[in-house]
Amino acid sequence: MRWLSRILAPEGPGVIIVMHDGAGPRQNNVTAVERMLPWWTKHGYVLRAVPACLTGG
Repeated sequence: MRWLSRILAPEGPGVIIVMHDGAGPRQNNVTAVERMLPWWTKHGYVLRAVPACLTGG
């Protein structure tokens, strides 16, 4: 997954990464999320759902 390295280190505060579940095998999406979430958490990123971002929560 070449694209994974491009989104592991987003630049700047307030970056929003949107993922969608396209057609085809879902395992690629699952694998990507399993890799991204622990990395972001380990590096101090705060993960929020979009509604929480919009309300400042």
